[in-house]
Amino acid sequence: MQSAINNFYNNQNILVTGGTGFLGKVLVEKLLRSTDVASIYVLTRPKKGQDAQTRFDEIFNTPLFARVKIERPDFKTRVVLLDGDHTKINLNLPLKCREELLSKINVVFHVAATVNFDENLKTAFNVNVKGTENVLSFCKKCHHLKSFVHVSTAFCNWKRNHEGEIDEIVYDCPLHYKKVEVMLEEMSLEEAHSKTADIIGAWPNTYTFTKALSEVLVQDHFEDLPVGIFRPGGVISSCMEPIKYWKDSLGAPCSLIAFAALGYSRLFVCDYHHKIEAVPVDMTVAALIASAWDVTNKNTKVPVYNYISSNDNPINVYDFIAYCSLHMTRYPLSNAVWAPRLKIVDSFDEFKRWTFWYHFVPALLMDLISLLCFKKPQFFSRMRKINNVMHNFAYFSTRGWPYSNKNVREMWNKMDETDRELFCFDLTKVNWLEQIRNVQKSLRIYRFKDPLSTLPQAKTRLQSGYPCKPFLLTPLLHPANASQEAYNRAHILTRNTIERFFGVLKRRFPCLALGLRCQLNTVLQIIVACGVLHNICKLQNDILDIEENIELDEEDEDEDVAENNAREENEQNPNYAFAQFYSRPFNESFGMRRSGSTSSFGIGRWFCSRKSVLWRCWLCFRYRFFWKVER
Repeated sequence: MQSAINNFYNNQNILVTGGTGFLGKVLVEKLLRSTDVASIYVLTRPKKGQDAQTRFDEIFNTPLFARVKIERPDFKTRVVLLDGDHTKINLNLPLKCREELLSKINVVFHVAATVNFDENLKTAFNVNVKGTENVLSFCKKCHHLKSFVHVSTAFCNWKRNHEGEIDEIVYDCPLHYKKVEVMLEEMSLEEAHSKTADIIGAWPNTYTFTKALSEVLVQDHFEDLPVGIFRPGGVISSCMEPIKYWKDSLGAPCSLIAFAALGYSRLFVCDYHHKIEAVPVDMTVAALIASAWDVTNKNTKVPVYNYISSNDNPINVYDFIAYCSLHMTRYPLSNAVWAPRLKIVDSFDEFKRWTFWYHFVPALLMDLISLLCFKKPQFFSRMRKINNVMHNFAYFSTRGWPYSNKNVREMWNKMDETDRELFCFDLTKVNWLEQIRNVQKSLRIYRFKDPLSTLPQAKTRLQSGYPCKPFLLTPLLHPANASQEAYNRAHILTRNTIERFFGVLKRRFPCLALGLRCQLNTVLQIIVACGVLHNICKLQNDILDIEENIELDEEDEDEDVAENNAREENEQNPNYAFAQFYSRPFNESFGMRRSGSTSSFGIGRWFCSRKSVLWRCWLCFRYRFFWKVER
């Protein structure tokens, strides 16, 4: 069957701004792989002394373009890189290049923007509003323009929450963008920063404020251009294509997942009942490409597309955090500084009260340990930046917005089966449990350059960072259905794993096999200490030779049993126990066996003692794990 969207893009020339960003890269790859466009002009600003060609050579060598290299080996011949700047008049392009674009361009995707919530207002206005105006002014001169799509955000019209759902229309702003431009022209960056709160009013940050202004700007050009506005939610890693779990940059909500996985963020403020507006990047790009095709059919007003997940496949904050916590333990980061664990609060005031204890006190402790190890302290300054990001995101995690996505649904209904397969943006097909796993894997592999081959070491290092829980799951005596039988099978597998683990610990630390004659709280700490020491041995490649230990245990079994019986009879006498301790050699007094293997009875109690706090802190920092037993 013929594809209507493919027919629209056949032999067309596309202009993309922001092609080096996360969304822009995936957009360029999708156009090259799934459409027969004649050429894609990518407007790129020089960055850190690198021109457009150098920057895209690095991008083309990423796994994102691995599939298009196989399916379309000649894809580079259809990419034209432009050294320009959308914040400048005429996009800062030379005359010859401008003339070529004006005579060829058919479709424009304006993706370039600054998405930093804390960006200086003057800089954000220059990039998000003035840059959009420059691109629109340039496109007015294009001879064959069919469609212009401006990428905005679903969160720029937050004020409409109390007036009902956020509709797919352009809302007016209290301040017109021309008036804001005049105000900012007379200010320096410092003055603009100091007066930001007065100018943006009730908007939570400069990003959403300038995006709202840019929408009004696009609407003002509707009479002259075939324009449309695309509003995605929070863009996360890919769901299906070109590869699963692609995400090489941090942005909300992925930045929050990364902070928690690294162990920096241990406190989060949210309302459990609100829905998360998260959309996979591959589906977002598919909807964006389809919207440019759909814009040509709209004639009455500016078409706006709210591409959000809450209407078709909602996930609330509670489930989102639960899934994140699950996959943080399954795919831990090798460079995590603390075991991932989150405390959830439901008010911003409570968040501010707990921030000192959950964020800044651990950061100060880590910096103190760094100084003791003659390393540069960096955790407190890093935590301040992370805490600032969480403050900005707290506004959105404690509020909910009802949306209308009528235009997106109508666009989907217009598409035939071929287009729905090629450009699938149906969010009902997203499995959120799997998708959040993809987010965690993408952050690990592509953002932190931490391959899955290091996963066993990362799990070993973080195993001792989780507390024992005061409850017990028992098998069902008489399972009545298939789900209960499946639970029993899972229980057996789990129990076998735990028993094998404790068997290994008993081989390495004989005190666990012989029994601990201590108070319960001390026993718990000794067991945890054994686990920590076992992980240290594994990290140092001290592999336990189980067969050798079995032979030694068989040889000494009768002797150990007799010795234990005699010791139990005499331990009632405190004088005997005192004399016995000081009459033994030094190494045996501290838990060393005659065979040379280390017992954790002495070392474990020393590891848990209050007198060795500084040494324990240094040891934990050296191997980067922290452990705690919850009573």
